[in-house]
Amino acid sequence: MPASFEFIEELVCDDRFCKYVLNPDGETVDYWNEFRKNNPDREEEIREARQLVLLLGNENDAEDRDTLNKTEQIWQKIQSDIDRNNDTNPKKGSRNELLFFSLKVAAVFLVMFLISFLVVDIQPGVDEQQIGKTENYFQRVTKYGQKASFYLPDGSYVNLNAGSSLYYYVCNECNTRELILEGEAFFDVKRDTEKPFIVKTNNLSATVLGTSFNIKAYPEEDKTEVALVTGKVSVVGEKATPAVLTPNEMATYQHGGLNTTISGFDIEEITGWKDKILVFEDVSFEELTATLSRWYGVEFIISDSARNIQRFKTRKDYKGKYNNKSLETVLEAIGFSYDFDYEIKDKKVWIR
Repeated sequence: MPASFEFIEELVCDDRFCKYVLNPDGETVDYWNEFRKNNPDREEEIREARQLVLLLGNENDAEDRDTLNKTEQIWQKIQSDIDRNNDTNPKKGSRNELLFFSLKVAAVFLVMFLISFLVVDIQPGVDEQQIGKTENYFQRVTKYGQKASFYLPDGSYVNLNAGSSLYYYVCNECNTRELILEGEAFFDVKRDTEKPFIVKTNNLSATVLGTSFNIKAYPEEDKTEVALVTGKVSVVGEKATPAVLTPNEMATYQHGGLNTTISGFDIEEITGWKDKILVFEDVSFEELTATLSRWYGVEFIISDSARNIQRFKTRKDYKGKYNNKSLETVLEAIGFSYDFDYEIKDKKVWIR
């Protein structure tokens, strides 16, 4: 579904959405998580609106008033340009094209005006992006092909896997440290008995005081996994009965189900990614390509002839371990197992 710039504008002007981005609480998090779950086709627009809200900053801060007045002047100028363009060149699609261009221009100016107010920590050569950080709020996003490791404001340490986003905030009213995760992360939580550490995904939440554990919760997958290394963690699925994990136990919640399955796990298979170790254990070809896409930042394009071969559809037994290997090395091994040829070009992998 093409991005609707009118909808992006509505989100940027929505107080509830701005609060969700800048100063979230439990109510706004639950509301917008439910909205995103019910409107997956709006995800691209939500992400673009979030970036604009982050650039605009917190309008309630008195020290930002002058800056926001300047940005308001920019928006007014952009709007007048749009209106003037529509009067002189009312071609179909011209308004959207100009608005898209204007948003880009505005973003450049907003960064210039707000650079002294946004706390940004991007180091040359580091393959992660920290978008915003304050004492009570922290956000970090990784793209496909990127990973990140960093400390949260409370001193907890996080490894964030590729294609993931993490939002952290301290809820002063409820004395908790709350996070919203999309993707996969390993947490080494600093103990604080007065402020539980709560990680929320679209389908479950995990609560700890001080422990280390892994959560895998990519929105495109049909399950969420919580694997405990040390300490203790309480897991609550969307519809399932709460479960308490002890070390070396993993909770698997099938989205929409009524039960959470508890099992043991191989620590290298589940957490090896943070040490650049890629482990596959009885996975399908679809799972293989999804993981490799995130890991190496590539897109897989599978020919119709290959897609119709039975082994690509039915095999769920691939095993492999790769310690910081190149994409070519991994594909050579998988290609030998599945008997396919491949070509890598412009961040695309063609399977024939």
